[in-house]
Amino acid sequence: MTEDKLLTTKELATLLGCSEYTIVQYRVHANGPKFVRLGRLIRYRPEDVRAWLMSNIYDAK
Repeated sequence: MTEDKLLTTKELATLLGCSEYTIVQYRVHANGPKFVRLGRLIRYRPEDVRAWLMSNIYDAK
């Protein structure tokens, strides 16, 4: 991920290996990464995606 490029919902879904619907559900239920709203557009900052991923690491011990 390039730090200065904002990700679209589709790009984020591809990156995570899930559907766009899943990303939308994360956003609607406030379970996903922080996002930026630019008018009607939704974008994700790579640093917010990384922070969200790190917050979802669980130790299975």
